[in-house]
Amino acid sequence: MSEEDNWCHYSGMPSPAAYQTNNITIHDRTNHWINVLGLSGWSISIKAISKEAVIYADDVPIEDRYFVGVQINKEKMHAIIYHDRSLTDEYVVHELLHVKHPDWSEDQVNAETERLLNQNKDEQKEKTQSR
Repeated sequence: MSEEDNWCHYSGMPSPAAYQTNNITIHDRTNHWINVLGLSGWSISIKAISKEAVIYADDVPIEDRYFVGVQINKEKMHAIIYHDRSLTDEYVVHELLHVKHPDWSEDQVNAETERLLNQNKDEQKEKTQSR
């Protein structure tokens, strides 16, 4: 990995086997959040990895053995979200916030993720009620 690559993740780190997976088309929800966060100039890829591709410390509880993380190349404006479980809006927003604000703490990212998801819920509720 080059110096300009940065990693942010929920749990674990991918092993070299993680790089040998097929690219998955970015789905509509990811595109939605890319636009909301103003990351349209970025190239964002999503790659599914197998659970076996992630190495965990022995003290990581079984229920915490999952991986959703982002590898960021700021110079090339490219990021890859790796995951070994189904992606949710929460995971996507969280990882994209790491891309947008690489200097933020995990607490800041978590708080902003929650705020954005609640705001999105409120907007969806308003749209439904106005129909």
